[in-house]
Amino acid sequence: VIKMLSAENGFGGGNVAASIGADGILLVDNMYEAVTPKLINALKTFSDSSIRYVVNSHFHADHIVGNSVLSANSAIIAHENVLKRLKVKINLTKASLPQITFSEELTLHFNGEDVRLFHLPNGHTDGDVFVYFTSSKVIHMGDTFFNGNIEFFKTHIADIVTQYPFLFAVALFFMSIMLFSQAATVRTLYPLGIALGITPLALVAMFPAVNGYFFIPN
Repeated sequence: VIKMLSAENGFGGGNVAASIGADGILLVDNMYEAVTPKLINALKTFSDSSIRYVVNSHFHADHIVGNSVLSANSAIIAHENVLKRLKVKINLTKASLPQITFSEELTLHFNGEDVRLFHLPNGHTDGDVFVYFTSSKVIHMGDTFFNGNIEFFKTHIADIVTQYPFLFAVALFFMSIMLFSQAATVRTLYPLGIALGITPLALVAMFPAVNGYFFIPN
């Protein structure tokens, strides 16, 4: 079974995929270090199995700094460029580094299905990995989906809001559902709102709209 986990209110880091079954648990990403213990406790509501593998979708901190919490008992897997990037970060310990790397593709046979890892050369970073659970028909894309379409969303939102400024609140509502995160919605759209001339007072008044994913979960 594949579960998707996200921190409450979206402030714990990137979304995590978990394959849970007879072979144990495989995670894709692990959020911030301070949130990872809460992630572990949440997984225990599904299974007491150990976390055997952790795949890093890319090297950004909100997806991988929980490595240091998990690496003693779990194998950390990432693209080779993730290891290169993390090695030069002075604030990371050896426990935060991937233990297994690959260049183009890697397949894990886990929980009754092939879990295929693909490197995306020109993605969000130079170490982006798609993780495809072949039998479950689930793919974890890290930050690549939204990053690849951000200008499309911004352009269309700008066109609409220029004519009808109040619809910015609607855009916030639906974007929060897509991003499954209040923080990411604010970071993405509030600068656009300011650029479009929406007043600070109006932006404050529209803030509740970033809770859209509580009403229509994705």
